[in-house]
Amino acid sequence: MATPTLALIPTGYKAGKLYSVLPESGVGDFTVVRATEATRVNEEGLIETMGANVPRLDYSGGGCPVLLTEGQSTNILTNSENGSTYTVFSATKTLDEVISPNGTLNSFTLEGNGNYNQILGETVSVTLPSAGVYTFSVFAKKGTNDFIQLFFNQFSGSSNGEAYFDLENGTTPSSFGKIENYGNGWYRCSVVGTVVGSDLSGKFGFRISYTSSNFFFPTANDANGKNAYFYGFQTEQGSYSTSLINTQGSAVTRVAETCSQTNIPTSVINSSYPFSMYVESANIGENRFALCFINISSTSQYFVINMNNSEVQLDARSNGTSELIQSGITINTGAKFKVAITMESATSGKICVNGNTVVSKTNFASQIANSNIKDLLLGQLRVSGDTGDRLPIYDAKLYNTALTDAELQALTT
Repeated sequence: MATPTLALIPTGYKAGKLYSVLPESGVGDFTVVRATEATRVNEEGLIETMGANVPRLDYSGGGCPVLLTEGQSTNILTNSENGSTYTVFSATKTLDEVISPNGTLNSFTLEGNGNYNQILGETVSVTLPSAGVYTFSVFAKKGTNDFIQLFFNQFSGSSNGEAYFDLENGTTPSSFGKIENYGNGWYRCSVVGTVVGSDLSGKFGFRISYTSSNFFFPTANDANGKNAYFYGFQTEQGSYSTSLINTQGSAVTRVAETCSQTNIPTSVINSSYPFSMYVESANIGENRFALCFINISSTSQYFVINMNNSEVQLDARSNGTSELIQSGITINTGAKFKVAITMESATSGKICVNGNTVVSKTNFASQIANSNIKDLLLGQLRVSGDTGDRLPIYDAKLYNTALTDAELQALTT
């Protein structure tokens, strides 16, 4: 197997810098830029706030860390942790009763008081910035009851925006819901809904639910004493939840971050074809994500390894013209995958995913005649101005040679 000239396994870092394993001289280190604080899951499994420009090595799910890069997002809810501003119906609320996912005593308890046969909590009224798709998410832990419901409330004309969750088994029967295990009985539950422009004001609700399909209890007495714990309320534009954005009295924006190796020296990569690239990542469950951006000479000529509708692809673009190699491999939601590409010349490219058959295209990227790689960006689609979707990075390698079909398969198996 060929030896990479640049290898990145997310481990060592400092503010503004992510260290590469190869080359050892440091010329392959990546620059990380993010002008705001952001959260990650640390080695102890706790949500932790990282300072501006500090790389986020995220340990969600345990095991080796992943380089977390995300586009810009705003938590519209102004009190992510402080439930004192939330209203309840037929319920009592208790603050700071159970240890939350960040390791402190700051969760919110919702418990039925027996006045009615449902147990309801809701956020303060908010006005959304525009029509479109939004995601409401919260961390939840079962108390004396297994089920909860999240929903969009008072947004007339909205669609979807309702989901049930089983906090005992970590499942949801709702097509617009998603549940993620954060350990110690805590799950992050989220629901997606579409809001119309004629009514952008409303609230976001959460209920203790009788079953995974019905929030009404048989009687008010049945609802009495049923409770669950909540933490980290978030509402953001888009069809999925991003890392927790803490708010204390006002909406907060986490700006997009970049992880880049710019003006790569010729000691790391050839100034002409061939070259090869390897990346390990995971499908986090959305339609289109950029995984790796390889900038050729200028921002108008580049290669992108991305995921489109769960299929891994290699895309070459030059001045608005695009050519694709489609791998034909669909990655299930939540599954990790390995992809390697080789550009043998300006007209011959190959892609291999998870050790499957190598897919090639002999007239690929004919419009990109110069392979002088200027920049390598991980988890984003543009050199600047990219606020869109990202994929996590477990491992990345760059080669000064064309890998054979056997090497592509071995590397991605």
